[in-house]
Amino acid sequence: MPINPPSNGTTPRSDNTERQVEAELVALAYRLTPFTLVMAVVLATLIWGVLHKIVDTRVLTLWLVSMVAINAGRYGLIMAWRHVGPGVNETLIWKWLFMLGVLAAGCGWGSLGVLLMPPPGHPYEMVVPLCLVAVAAVGLFSLTGMWKAYVLMALPTLLPTAFFYLAAPEPEREVLGGFILLFVMIAVVNARRFQRNTAEFIRLRLHHAHVAKENEEAKEAAEQANQAKSQFLANMSHEIRTPMNGVLGMAQLLLRSDLTADQRRYLETLYRSGENLLDLLNDILDLSKIEAGRFDLIRSEFDARRTLREVTELLGAQAREKGLTLAIDVDDAVPGRVEGDAGRLRQIAVNLIGNAIKFTDHGGVFVTLRVHSMDDDLMLQQRPNSGSVRMVMSVRDTGIGIADDDQTRVFDAFAQADGTAARRFGGTGLGLAISRQLAEMLGGAITLRSASGIGSTFTLSLPCKVVSTGMEEAQSSLSLPTLPRLAGSVLLVEDSTVNAEVASNMLEAFGLRCTLSRDGRQALQELEHARFDLVLMDCQMPGMDGFEACERIRDRERLVGLPATPLIALTAGANDGDRENCIAAGMDDYLAKPFREDDLYAIVRKWLPDNAVSGTQSISIDAIGQPDRARFAALYEKESQRNVLALQEALRAHDEHTLRRAAHTLKSLAVHAQAFDLHDSMRRLEAAAVEKDWSLATALVPIACRMQLESVRRVTECSLDSEGTTTALPDTLDILIVDDDEAERFLMRRSLENAGCSGIREAESGEQALLMVGQQCPHVLLLDGLMQGMDGIATCRALREHYSAEQLLIVLLSGIEDPNWQRSAIEAGASSFVSKSISRDALMEALTAKLAELDRPLRNRARGRPRLSVA
Repeated sequence: MPINPPSNGTTPRSDNTERQVEAELVALAYRLTPFTLVMAVVLATLIWGVLHKIVDTRVLTLWLVSMVAINAGRYGLIMAWRHVGPGVNETLIWKWLFMLGVLAAGCGWGSLGVLLMPPPGHPYEMVVPLCLVAVAAVGLFSLTGMWKAYVLMALPTLLPTAFFYLAAPEPEREVLGGFILLFVMIAVVNARRFQRNTAEFIRLRLHHAHVAKENEEAKEAAEQANQAKSQFLANMSHEIRTPMNGVLGMAQLLLRSDLTADQRRYLETLYRSGENLLDLLNDILDLSKIEAGRFDLIRSEFDARRTLREVTELLGAQAREKGLTLAIDVDDAVPGRVEGDAGRLRQIAVNLIGNAIKFTDHGGVFVTLRVHSMDDDLMLQQRPNSGSVRMVMSVRDTGIGIADDDQTRVFDAFAQADGTAARRFGGTGLGLAISRQLAEMLGGAITLRSASGIGSTFTLSLPCKVVSTGMEEAQSSLSLPTLPRLAGSVLLVEDSTVNAEVASNMLEAFGLRCTLSRDGRQALQELEHARFDLVLMDCQMPGMDGFEACERIRDRERLVGLPATPLIALTAGANDGDRENCIAAGMDDYLAKPFREDDLYAIVRKWLPDNAVSGTQSISIDAIGQPDRARFAALYEKESQRNVLALQEALRAHDEHTLRRAAHTLKSLAVHAQAFDLHDSMRRLEAAAVEKDWSLATALVPIACRMQLESVRRVTECSLDSEGTTTALPDTLDILIVDDDEAERFLMRRSLENAGCSGIREAESGEQALLMVGQQCPHVLLLDGLMQGMDGIATCRALREHYSAEQLLIVLLSGIEDPNWQRSAIEAGASSFVSKSISRDALMEALTAKLAELDRPLRNRARGRPRLSVA
């Protein structure tokens, strides 16, 4: 398509564009004309009313009829144009038809000034010229897009009148004729200018629309390319993660076996290397974010000293192979726990130390870690307990060094000091560039001091926040209990022999019975012959994949009427949307490969039935000595409370980083205390913080506060010596414990048995309590305030309809501190209210005090009672 060069700096033109501009100008004239046609008929009617007694009435009436007919014909033409809706190539014929209509109207108005002019000297003599000038002025706006049409209208309208006055002998008439001619000239020039401006505006709009269309097409092409890249990354992720799962899984299994010290050290180094490779894979999956200039920085509490030692252990083998010394010097003032991004620090350290080893042939690499003040950047001599500091890591080598001219280039992407080094040592030249970017995004910097042939020193400076180290140091000195064993049957669907062996060994180590299927079809056959507590399903398998197998399993369950078996997806995909795809396919949860042993334990325990978990409902710290138990309980209460307060503050400030860190820390503490309900809630809260799901976080934080109080109470009670309490209760008492939490019932039973009670029964719901009380009314009912179904207040109210306070003592137990709720409990008939958060001794004292108020006949009363109806 030929394109004309821009004219006077205007928008570029082409034949197609000019045709579109012409079509829009004609369409503009058709759209603006209908109103002027109506006004023209109105004006002609007014002129007839003014002149019909002055001029020949028959001629004036004939003129009016002609004007009405002309304008009606033009209006009909406009209606036909609207009905047809002509295209760009049909513009010309409609343009000429419109111009013929305008010419006819102009001739009609011009005949008024020639044939129907009032006699000279008449008071209405100026009516005609003024009306004609007004008609021409209005046409200047309605015909702004067609200046030729305006000429065809304005000239026939005004020129006859102008010449009529110029030919008159009176000087004043000659002047009026000259003014009319001047107006015609000005109007025609402006009409031409208006059309040019309008055409340029339309041309510019079309150009912008064309550019917008091109941008949209380019955007769609970019999105398609991005989708192709994402698909490639997903496929690559799956292909790499599948063998990685075998490597890391086997390493974990071997670490559980009996190994020599050297073997364990080698295997731990192998495992950490695999984890570093997994971190690199995750960086590849974040390529789109990297290209957009943003990284996901994950701030958490970590030990910088341990992180740096792990890196040197990882790279120590490379140094030993080259005969180099790899030494690390960590100052005593370096705090044990700081807040920052441990993964990015590890990545930077691997790049700097790895480069130093690669470019050094003789001598060694020396790594130092110091802590400096944030204010004056002076090295600290004492370990700080709080506040912000600057961690300074220096990596000095005795290698080839870097010339002064090349030092500014080493931090550029794909660059090395010189071409010779690139050919000799290899590498992409990305390590230092990425390290500098990471350091700057963490608020720090990397500097270089070097000389050719002498060596180089890279110094990393990062701001960090010091975190209290009491809990971590205490935990390292305590022999904390291992995770409880599980019970149940699991169907593992995995086509990879290595991955199947890894997962099955882990599951069996948990205490589960594991059945293996190699593909989806075999899994369907296994499910037809047996019931399983849980199904672990690999998504990518030959033949029938996990998604199709899940769909068929769900269809069979609906058809037969079976309860849905929990089904967890095991997939090497870790892209955004993979979890949603698995859930949409009918799976209940998602675990990405490669997974660690604790990750598998947590998700399996989450979906197993409650009665399949052995020992998870009670706190057992028997392996810890009595002095350490009390110490652990105190530390746990302190640290868990600190993190709960951090959760509340982060929720108020919508600080997702603090919320995630506190949830992660509290999750780990909950595992140590075997508070698995709190662990599961913190896992969900941590995920909510990552996804910035503030509605879910708002719901979980209050639950976490309550669970934290419960876990503190359990840890405190289990840390007490069973012989420490002197409170005793009558052994003849018949007590019914009603609580939907098995752990609470267990602890309550043990406390009562230690206090001398033997007649203890348990109910797990308010409905069950009504039945048991109806069968055999106890002396005392220990009733949980919050339960699923019928809560404590409703249960108490139902019991009081049949039993008075003298017949049945109801002690309502709850951690709710709301006075209104407690008042409602007393109004429902509770004999007393005891808070769950108090110690076991305080609970026994409260019970003893209340039981002392009972009469002897009440303790020896008959057991038979009418049964209650709970229908």
